[in-house]
Amino acid sequence: MVIYYTHSYSNKRGESHRLLQCAIACYLKENGYSEDDAAAESKTLTASLCIEGEYGKPAIPGFAPFSISHSNNTWAVLIAESDDGAQRCGLDVQYRRKTEAVSVAKRFYAAEDAEMVCAAVTAGADAAEDVFFCLWTRREALVKAAGESVAATDFPAVNGDAAVFRDTEYIIADVRISGAGLYAAACCDGTQMPVRTSEL
Repeated sequence: MVIYYTHSYSNKRGESHRLLQCAIACYLKENGYSEDDAAAESKTLTASLCIEGEYGKPAIPGFAPFSISHSNNTWAVLIAESDDGAQRCGLDVQYRRKTEAVSVAKRFYAAEDAEMVCAAVTAGADAAEDVFFCLWTRREALVKAAGESVAATDFPAVNGDAAVFRDTEYIIADVRISGAGLYAAACCDGTQMPVRTSEL
């Protein structure tokens, strides 16, 4: 799997679509396309972008599964490469901010994950927020991979390398993307998840 990202995202109209087209062109070039062919094919592919499922998961017919996430000035897309075997994937990026970590975790997280946030409070608010956001991105990545609602409360604990949700096993991993206070996690239903990152 590969993650393309930029720290120059401004959330202007059409910008996410343009960045997706750029990322797909990079992906195609890395897989043997010439620069001109990659640019043309990425334009064709993004023109067929559609929204699938009840909760609006983006997809491109005939292209690999992918997942987009953005937070503040960071935009990223995870593309499941063909040899990963993944049919579903999810990515979440999130900058750290002040939050009611314990109360939010108790409301939305699986009991085991909420207990981890509560236990971290003894080391201070910063430690609790660190655990909270690490688990938050993992949970959101699973939400996106499964194509479910962020408000769902029946998600399993996400603090390990894998989680089973509605009879499907997902692999979950933290991802390193440069950026102070930036958390990132990826999730897929494949058998392995080697993730590489590339800045656009």
